[in-house]
Amino acid sequence: MKNMHKVTFLSLLTVLLSLGCLAVNGQGFGINQAAPASSLHLTSPPAVVETALFEQYAAVLNFRLRRANGTIALPTTLANGDVIANFNFGGYNSAAFTASSARIRTVATQLWTAAANGTAIEMVTTANGAIALNGSAFLLDPSMNVGIGWPGFATAFGTNAAKVLGIANGTAPTTSPVGAIQVWSANRNAVANKGSLHLRTEDGTSHVFGDLSGIGTLTPTAFLQIKAGTAAANTAPLKFTTGVNLTTPEAGAVEYDGTNVFFTPATAVREIVMIGFTGTGVLDFPATGAGGQAELNITVTGAAVGDNCFCSPNTTLENAVLWNCYVSAANTVRVRATFAAPVDPAARTWRATVVH
Repeated sequence: MKNMHKVTFLSLLTVLLSLGCLAVNGQGFGINQAAPASSLHLTSPPAVVETALFEQYAAVLNFRLRRANGTIALPTTLANGDVIANFNFGGYNSAAFTASSARIRTVATQLWTAAANGTAIEMVTTANGAIALNGSAFLLDPSMNVGIGWPGFATAFGTNAAKVLGIANGTAPTTSPVGAIQVWSANRNAVANKGSLHLRTEDGTSHVFGDLSGIGTLTPTAFLQIKAGTAAANTAPLKFTTGVNLTTPEAGAVEYDGTNVFFTPATAVREIVMIGFTGTGVLDFPATGAGGQAELNITVTGAAVGDNCFCSPNTTLENAVLWNCYVSAANTVRVRATFAAPVDPAARTWRATVVH
């Protein structure tokens, strides 16, 4: 039986050597590689499309990488921070092969025991124009928190954080890719320690959400600031959709039922927000004797007969002149002056306001 095993091994060795395999004592095992640089060094001929192919039938194909401290004879437990395994990616840079220009690694995040095996996964790349791996990484930690640009698993996501997305402060984009949005973290308006979520849409409009939030602006000066609208359709800064008012009024609520806008103050009594129209015009009432009246019109677009209105001059009126106003026709407010004594009023600007 021993001789059979010996023959089988020698036969296998002969086949491997005929395929270009070379075993180098104390250095490693090479396939198509005369100077293996690791325990197993596989070099694929240029004509071969795939360097390696693994197949499994009727079962799941598994790859297992494992590590212990100590020795084969006496393995010991992993400590917090121990790297379990690395996948390193390198390439030839005109002078030599890089050791690692990108890396995926798994790390123990606690002292391992039979009941606790906390683990994190990190992905790191190298920036254009650099040769060293980035200090930040894409991280998946033991609590299923995900970090983008995260310094490492030792940087906490926050007390009791679980399934949280953390984004380290980055640099704002200046262009927008087609069919996509961009999200990043940065100090709001470059104010230190004000890291905030930023969003840029495909059309280049940017928003910020943090201690101060801006819709369409990255420099808000209020808890919520909305950019100005334009004359184009569908660009109003704020628009309410017609709805049904609350059954029980709530203090601070603003509602719109399609006809009126309502606001409920602290008294919890719903109030209609008065809305209407205004217009101005220069009125020059004629000289009129005591007891006489005169009427002149101000155009107020939107005014309708039956609407309430009030009006006033922009300067002090002569003595003995009284006035009132009313909507006399669509878009028209009529100002009536009554004279208690003979007066020839000077021409002046009047403003009329209509509550619709």
